[in-house]
Amino acid sequence: MREAEPGAMYGITTASRLGRAVRTLRRTRKLTQAELADAAGISRLCLRDLETGTRSVGSVNQLRVLNALGYEIALLPKSAELDAPDIWATDE
Repeated sequence: MREAEPGAMYGITTASRLGRAVRTLRRTRKLTQAELADAAGISRLCLRDLETGTRSVGSVNQLRVLNALGYEIALLPKSAELDAPDIWATDE
């Protein structure tokens, strides 16, 4: 999997891709789950569930985590072509 490039936009169309993105961004910043969860004001278990996609995590908590990482959600038409490859995809 490729690392995120600063300033690039990547399409995230599923909860599991959002979780992988959050995990990658957290690790890039060398944060533990506990540190990011504390910064976002959520429990570590909630963050774990977001990163692994094992349980539904509400949009409020997703936004808290993205805000703590310095990101925000931008709405794009689904047909919009993004310049960068989908780094969150896996060979699953």
